[in-house]
Amino acid sequence: MKKLGILFLIVLLSVLAVSVFAETAEVQVINWETDMLPQLGDQIELGDFYDYEIFNMKMWVPKFLTQLEVTEDEKKMGYVDKFASEDGKRALAVYAADIGKDFETYYKDLLEDSDVANVKLAEINGLHAILYQKVSVDWQIFSFTAGGNNVVELYFIPASDAEYAPFMQITASSVQKLGE
Repeated sequence: MKKLGILFLIVLLSVLAVSVFAETAEVQVINWETDMLPQLGDQIELGDFYDYEIFNMKMWVPKFLTQLEVTEDEKKMGYVDKFASEDGKRALAVYAADIGKDFETYYKDLLEDSDVANVKLAEINGLHAILYQKVSVDWQIFSFTAGGNNVVELYFIPASDAEYAPFMQITASSVQKLGE
């Protein structure tokens, strides 16, 4: 039954992803409450919200991704949390760091990076975001401004997994400030 629910969610999210992340404007605007929740209904229970007080955000993560321990070395590199599927084929890492530049400069630099593709601006639940793919490592990245030169990034691995894509998009569209 759980697999049937996940299959249903994949189909539903595939349809939603096309409409929510469609390239209709220079900056894509996505709102969890009005764009996603009404269409997800009870399927929202196939995941859980995780709170990150350190940068005042929360996000929904599908239950087929298990939360893993972040090592001290990974914490020093900026990793805050990580998740993986049981078979290890799909993963999500939450990363936070001071990138040493403002968000607009970061966006422009990504446009010039030869290892980056499909760079798009978005506003997700009022948060400024940049969506892009890191080609050499097959990552889909959603980067959110956390004020100043700070970013919070979601690394979805692998970006080329079509069945995983709807979960990447629903998770990214759920990122919002705590208390919302």
